[in-house]
Amino acid sequence: MNKYELWYSASDNSYTMFPAGYKGSAILEGDAVLQETFEAPTWEDARRQQHEFLGWEPYVPFDYDKETPS
Repeated sequence: MNKYELWYSASDNSYTMFPAGYKGSAILEGDAVLQETFEAPTWEDARRQQHEFLGWEPYVPFDYDKETPS
């Protein structure tokens, strides 16, 4: 099971999520606050949990097999 961290920056009004232990916190705004840590077997499941936590619409993974519009 992997851990993922969800951060929020009020100055940026944005959420950022990355694997726990990743040095991504170095690129966060100075006011970023850890909101939640999720345990999930995959990135997609962590994103699903993020959407539920934030009360957003269900997460829909990107389908890499579909062609992108040109």
